[in-house]
Amino acid sequence: MSAIPSPAAPRASATVMIVRDGPQGLEIFMVARDRQVDMASGAVVFPGGKVDADDDAAAWGALAAPKAPDRAYWIAAVRETFEESGLLLADRAGKPLSADDGARIAAAQRTPLLDSAVPFSAILAAENLLPAFKRMAPFAHWVTPVTQPKRFETHFFLAAAPEGQHAVHDGREAVKSFWMRPSDLLAEGAAGTQVLVPPTRLNLELLSETTTVAAALAAARARRIVTVMPVATKVPEGMRLTIPADAGYKTTELVIKR
Repeated sequence: MSAIPSPAAPRASATVMIVRDGPQGLEIFMVARDRQVDMASGAVVFPGGKVDADDDAAAWGALAAPKAPDRAYWIAAVRETFEESGLLLADRAGKPLSADDGARIAAAQRTPLLDSAVPFSAILAAENLLPAFKRMAPFAHWVTPVTQPKRFETHFFLAAAPEGQHAVHDGREAVKSFWMRPSDLLAEGAAGTQVLVPPTRLNLELLSETTTVAAALAAARARRIVTVMPVATKVPEGMRLTIPADAGYKTTELVIKR
């Protein structure tokens, strides 16, 4: 009898739900993945990616982050936001980065960071900046089902878009970007004009319960985060995912059709 293979170890990752107050209510920044990219190819997603070595490097010194999740996830969230949207969630001397400084740093440092020519810690140190953790909030925690060959442990964060900075996709892994109200994006997903993977869809549903950035951040900070590792079961239509009933979502089951 052959041995049952052990589940793949999940890769640590962070993703950021960047929001702003629009003329008709709360809007969220989304990127569309290149179809050649393995993770969520062809889908519209929140900016994010894997935690890298610099996110947990000694170069960050005694930088304090909230107790949970681990600091490396918070730093990865800020870095991935800069890489994939050009928005820099950072403070200088306790004050938000100015729009002009944000544009200057993005123009000079975003490409070298994407090329792995300079670590994110060095960019912030050179500019005397610190990540703006106080303007962020943990939103959700998802782990890929054990049955999948590629697995991720992803911490979702909510963050207000820095005032005056301009968001644009990186043109590499992300080939398109846009701002949209969560309710409108959910409607497009239901109509089939946008591809929403399950964590994106369910977290958009949660976000759609608030209509301003302030309310969304307050709700996120008040909510108890429950780790979601869906149980995947094959069904005739495709794959059924079951998630914990106490995770706070509107549904506990959804089917991914073939």
